[in-house]
Amino acid sequence: MNSKGKRPDPTPISRPGFESWLLRPRPNTRFIGSGQWMAEDNDPQIWLVPPSGRIRPGPYELMITSSPMADLPLTPRIYFDRGDGVSEASAVQLPTITASAEQLLIIPKNTVAIRFDPTARSGRFILHDIQLRFTSFLEIAGRIARQPSGRRQAMMRLLTRGSGEAMALLGPAKADNHVSSYKRWLQQFEPPYSASAPAARAYVASLPRKPTISVVMACYDSNIDWLRDAVDSVRQQTYDAWELCVVDDGSSNADVWSTLESVALIDSRIKAKRCHSNGGISAATNEALKLATGEWIAFMDHDDLLSFDALALLADTAVRTESARIIYTDEDKIDENGRRYEPYFKSSWNRELFYSQNMLNHLTAVHRDVIKAAGPLRSEYDGSQDYDLLLRCIEQVAEDAIVHIPFVCYHWRFATQRVNYSQAFGQQTFDNSLKALNSHFERTGQPATAEQAQPEVFYARPRWRLEPKPLVSLIIPTRDRLKLLEPAIRSIRDLTSYPNYEILIADNDSREKETLDYFTQLKRASLARIIPAPGEFNFSRINNIAAREAKGSVIGLINNDIEVINGDWLDEMVSHFARPDVGMVGAKLYYTDGRIQHAGVVTGIGGVAGHVYKYFPGDAPGPFSQLILPRETTGVTAACLLIRKTLYDQVGGLDEANLTVAFNDVDLSLKVRRGGSKIVWTPNARLTHHESVSRGVDTAPEKQRRFQREVQYMISTWGSDFLNSDPYYSPNLTLDGEDASRAWPPRTRRPWDKSPC
Repeated sequence: MNSKGKRPDPTPISRPGFESWLLRPRPNTRFIGSGQWMAEDNDPQIWLVPPSGRIRPGPYELMITSSPMADLPLTPRIYFDRGDGVSEASAVQLPTITASAEQLLIIPKNTVAIRFDPTARSGRFILHDIQLRFTSFLEIAGRIARQPSGRRQAMMRLLTRGSGEAMALLGPAKADNHVSSYKRWLQQFEPPYSASAPAARAYVASLPRKPTISVVMACYDSNIDWLRDAVDSVRQQTYDAWELCVVDDGSSNADVWSTLESVALIDSRIKAKRCHSNGGISAATNEALKLATGEWIAFMDHDDLLSFDALALLADTAVRTESARIIYTDEDKIDENGRRYEPYFKSSWNRELFYSQNMLNHLTAVHRDVIKAAGPLRSEYDGSQDYDLLLRCIEQVAEDAIVHIPFVCYHWRFATQRVNYSQAFGQQTFDNSLKALNSHFERTGQPATAEQAQPEVFYARPRWRLEPKPLVSLIIPTRDRLKLLEPAIRSIRDLTSYPNYEILIADNDSREKETLDYFTQLKRASLARIIPAPGEFNFSRINNIAAREAKGSVIGLINNDIEVINGDWLDEMVSHFARPDVGMVGAKLYYTDGRIQHAGVVTGIGGVAGHVYKYFPGDAPGPFSQLILPRETTGVTAACLLIRKTLYDQVGGLDEANLTVAFNDVDLSLKVRRGGSKIVWTPNARLTHHESVSRGVDTAPEKQRRFQREVQYMISTWGSDFLNSDPYYSPNLTLDGEDASRAWPPRTRRPWDKSPC
């Protein structure tokens, strides 16, 4: 180590034009040797110094070299100091790195220093080298031309707004990090048949009982090769107590029935039936259900595949969780060449999300008693017949009887040759799903009507009705900062369509004359009440003081740096209280530059909690449309949330003794959920959040010490195991960053897998 920083390893990966930058760590980040570093806490920081000592602004190619042998993968974030310190709002989040990665990066004008945060956890990580190469306008244009999607939009930005705007479209949220590709992830963490099958068979043989699982399948003019593959994937199961009930729905291709006859002769567990005419998917599936004798019914399409241990995992869950009545698994897609892609790593049961998207889908198994109570599939819902059936099934069971298995057990065939009912009749299929959902609302007496979420987007949006409209008390803490506060108040007053609310400004010792004059104006016009909250800054205490003065039955915690985007934001948030089990509601927040700032809180990220999908483009739908659909979540930010006042009082409000600044909203969320209430995040309430502008960044030593105390309080109070097991976030997704990339390694393993995670 010299006075300027750590030099790269003797033989770093190098390419023409790239320069290795010096790495100057803070005291909490130690260089051990041979590329190894030790993060003493969960905020390791390294300053990057160019060889010349002068930072040249503009577009760069960035190359980071690590190693898959590290205890921690890199989840890097880069901060630019332009003379006024660093800010979270201007940070660049890079994809998770396990070996090496390349990335486009724009260094803003007037940058005087660059900080590199390699991870958000303490422990050993490996960082061999960071190299950068200054690039050009033409090179960026070439990079855009090679993109698989988004080329036109990026090129228009390049021509009209410059390279920085264009590169934003090619940045972290759109990057394809080949090192952490799904193929590599599967090779690393999904056990091969030869290694896992014997252990799986031995495990299921030891189960106290082996319930029969009936796999039901309807066929019509199937691709014969894919049909055989589908049947073989059932026959190759490591669990043997199954039966395959398959019906040919009057196929015009005689090979379909002859294929089914031949496989039924090979294996007595296969029951096959032929319909003489085509009755449709619902009618054919009902015929298959008549053949089923199993305790559990699993639904499978005629050209899809099961993982070899799918039924073993179902059986194990059914036996070990006696209350289970509906069991569902993760899924991915498979093309005609057998390539697997787009894994859907699901959360635990999420009713709010299910009302917009059939998150159960594949693979789902239902106890036969539930199927009997729900009734058969209905032809008038063809295309969405499975969604209609599942809506009727969830009406029969308690929520804790719906159990998730966090493994990919189903491979959904998506290929150029496949044209199923849903693909051929997209709008009709979606209309049937809306009809099914509205029928469910009518049967269950819920005050909601489902409509299409967005034009040309085949997802539902429930519209909840709440009458009479309750008074909402919006609490806005501030200490001066009129340039932030006044636009926030004005945007609420000018844009909000909800008719019944009051504004309470919790004044934490404002002193500036213009602020005090503004307070006087608001009071005279009866536009807001000013609630004195004097003393040292304590965000929790300030809000609690104002909450005691609130007249509304709903309290809104609102930051003073919030600005309304859509006028019906408050209508949307309040409407979710139409269901008595919803206790708190959060909004979709954006940075000033349009990127996502808040789309729900996930516990465990960085050790305590983080904002999932942070820094994603504002118009991004997110993985499996998670950014455009309402969903239940473990927590929401106090920058903009609503909570029932009775519930706020019941849990004691924000913790002003132990969480004066950080994590008080996370703690509040966890207390709300512990009491049995749900928390909903909605993308249909949109606001801009100028985060960290009002309070600054916690870089001062005393603030760092306070932050660490609050981290330790959260861990000691709730426990690391609890925090790291967010039910609304898959254990297959990372806790080392907020981009919801794949965890390396995942935090779960099959019950017969004895190898360490």
